[in-house]
Amino acid sequence: MLRVELTLKERVEICRHHAVSSSITNKTLRIWATEKMKKPISEMTINRILKRKSELLASQGSTHVQRYKKPKCPNLERILFAWFLTMQEANVTMSDEMLIAEARMLHNTVPRETEKEIKFSNGWLQGFKRRNGESASAEVTADVLDQVKGLKAIISGYEPEDVFNMDKRVSSFNWNPIAHGNKIYNWHLRGTLCKA
Repeated sequence: MLRVELTLKERVEICRHHAVSSSITNKTLRIWATEKMKKPISEMTINRILKRKSELLASQGSTHVQRYKKPKCPNLERILFAWFLTMQEANVTMSDEMLIAEARMLHNTVPRETEKEIKFSNGWLQGFKRRNGESASAEVTADVLDQVKGLKAIISGYEPEDVFNMDKRVSSFNWNPIAHGNKIYNWHLRGTLCKA
């Protein structure tokens, strides 16, 4: 049988259907899931999904995820996230570079959980943020759309070759500290306008 990729949303749907029909057999559940999702799903896949039922139902917030990857070093990530929260409460604005530097330092001091050497790359950082709920995309509200329209109106008087995006890279956003009076933004829009 072909290997079939199920999204987190589809796996949660299988778990919910099983919960509603608790007397349903795995074979019947497989047939239902195959018809519903129009994918050839094996009984072994159903077994694996049901073994992780509580974990899947708990993580149903991000339904675009194809699969859940556990961290290679869960203790390191737990300690790093605790450090991050401490720094955030102390009103320290955190950058990606600070997190990676702290992760490297902790990796050298915390007992190793894996023999493989971990590369604290941007990919690792994005995974860390995703696992700890820090990389969700911002909600696009009517206010945001109005601001985008306003910006388009402002730049309409300029030639396209005279309009530049000043961001160096997408992953360079900062996490703001938690403090009274601080507003936490999930998106940043920067630009410079000049007319010669």
